[in-house]
Amino acid sequence: METIPHTQLSCNGHTAPAVIPQGPAHLPEAALSLNGYVHVPGLPERVQVTVRSTSVDEPVHTVAQRFRHSMQAVVEAFAPPPTPSREERLSQLLACGTLKAVQKGDMSLVERLTKAFVLAAKGLVEPTDLPDTLAVRSQTSTDTWYTVNDAGACSCPDWGKHREEAHYRCKHIIASLFYRRTAQICEGRD
Repeated sequence: METIPHTQLSCNGHTAPAVIPQGPAHLPEAALSLNGYVHVPGLPERVQVTVRSTSVDEPVHTVAQRFRHSMQAVVEAFAPPPTPSREERLSQLLACGTLKAVQKGDMSLVERLTKAFVLAAKGLVEPTDLPDTLAVRSQTSTDTWYTVNDAGACSCPDWGKHREEAHYRCKHIIASLFYRRTAQICEGRD
């Protein structure tokens, strides 16, 4: 194998070798080699897959079967993860919010998050005729609905008592946020 001299390069305390090998690496020739391209959803170009026989005695159908398995494995490895279901996404939002609330020591927020999760999971949050307003059913009175707008205001008595507190969100506001976030996932906008 021939080598060519190369100027030494140094970056962040690491030094490149002074000599770089030239030419392809010499590997023993395989008795059978299958090469092909597979389309992977989400990637702009096809991916090359190559399988070589392990010995001269390996049957062609065995190499072909390994090639098919390799192609399938490449597609699965590069495939985007499946979109979580609405229930899975709600659970993720609840877990994330609960962890943050616990870290802050805000146990009343943990309680509101849990109640909001129940409202959203039971489907008690519904759109209204106004695009920036949702209706959330009361947990204590099934005939009562509260309106929550995108500005973060709710018509419930709890929010009315705490409206002056910075960043306060009643369970209805949180349920509407859960609803909006899961609607974005279902529509593929996350």
